[in-house]
Amino acid sequence: MEEQGAAELLMDDNATAEAPRPGTSLNRPMTKGGHNQSMRPMTSTGRPLTGFQRPGITVRPVSGQAMDLTTAMTGSRPASSRPLTSMGREVRLGTASMALSAGSGEAGGLFIDSSRLDLRRYARRPSLAMALADYLVFVERNPRKALDLAAEATTLKEFKDWWWKARLGKCYYKLGMLREAERQLKSSLMDQDMVVTYLDLVKVYTRLDLPNTALDLLLKAR
Repeated sequence: MEEQGAAELLMDDNATAEAPRPGTSLNRPMTKGGHNQSMRPMTSTGRPLTGFQRPGITVRPVSGQAMDLTTAMTGSRPASSRPLTSMGREVRLGTASMALSAGSGEAGGLFIDSSRLDLRRYARRPSLAMALADYLVFVERNPRKALDLAAEATTLKEFKDWWWKARLGKCYYKLGMLREAERQLKSSLMDQDMVVTYLDLVKVYTRLDLPNTALDLLLKAR
């Protein structure tokens, strides 16, 4: 081994870099939280990418994010992706249209504005009309509007639907028209024997102060 003098040691060209090149150091980076997550590729929702993603695939939204019909149809395939809502419920176009008919649409406002409903249009859709009639009777407590809807639906059914006749009787009862309620409920029982119709008729006879007739109906309903 040759001895190296001061000149050789000071003028050496083979110098070691002070900082290692990225990805070549064996030492862990001195970070407070361990691995630096900012170096990993992330999705738009904040999740790290752990696999491969095919081109043209949209990232599934998080369940907690709020979505509506306008944002649900703006994906890569419009009108094909179902909107993801909280509680796992689908946004139904029928209820959305009724909610929009409420006017302002502010939080805490009316779900349905009954004064702006087209009853003839809803009477042509039996399932929606039945739900709307129960809403008007039991939630909004508007038997007059429910009576108009039931009358339209009964006319469309050619006066042969027991359910709508029973709803007519309930609306007449809530409006204090007891004799009309009695006639509609009896007509409903002629089409279909139902315990709930008997109970409504018993209420009518109780208001008419006919306890014996009401008792006979209760025994018949049993």
